[in-house]
Amino acid sequence: MEGEIMTKKYEFTGVTKLLGSIVLHQIKRVSDGLIGGWIEKEENLSHKNSAWVYGNAQVSNPSQLICISGFPFHITITPQNAIIGCQLKTHKEWMKVTRKKLFQWDLKLVCIQCLKNYLK
Repeated sequence: MEGEIMTKKYEFTGVTKLLGSIVLHQIKRVSDGLIGGWIEKEENLSHKNSAWVYGNAQVSNPSQLICISGFPFHITITPQNAIIGCQLKTHKEWMKVTRKKLFQWDLKLVCIQCLKNYLK
């Protein structure tokens, strides 16, 4: 709404790195100072909800690609698909995945509900 003041949930730390030709900025949560991952610009992470970019996760706009590393597996999310470890599935297919299936694929550290919330 016009005139509404938005509270920022994060700010840039001033630390940057390159992802190809894209400059990524490290973020810090305002409420508790938690250092987060890397985003290209503020449009990549809303201040309005509880979504957060952790660790070495990187979010850039050109392809809406998210790469999360620092786990025993990598997660890549594009507009059509998501790859977690060796599992490539469409967003629709991931919506049907159960916690039990993740354990069978040895992807125990994946928060399936978090993934499904992101893919909605």
